[in-house]
Amino acid sequence: VIDQLRNNLLVDVQEEYNCNLADSSGPVDWSTRGISYPIFGSICVAICCIGIIPYIPCISIIWDMRRFACYKLMFFLAIADICALLGNIHMGVALIYGEMYCHHITSNFIISM
Repeated sequence: VIDQLRNNLLVDVQEEYNCNLADSSGPVDWSTRGISYPIFGSICVAICCIGIIPYIPCISIIWDMRRFACYKLMFFLAIADICALLGNIHMGVALIYGEMYCHHITSNFIISM
């Protein structure tokens, strides 16, 4: 099976996303799983926060020039970039605490989409 071609909407049938997984000792305790990477997570959070700061004045300038179609597109692209950076901040915090997918299923699924 090629992992890159799998259907990610059916995550419950995939072992790495099956949060009801049980081993020989019973159900898996997900709070004991996961490896914390505090340095890498802190770097991710810092870089993303630094990356969001220049977008603030840029978005205000782009919004003032929105009468042109290209600036309307640039405005929505800037909003999409900010959303991606916020998702990466979430990933950095998850790296700091060593969280896995099954710790916060719904928020991880929504943010990763």
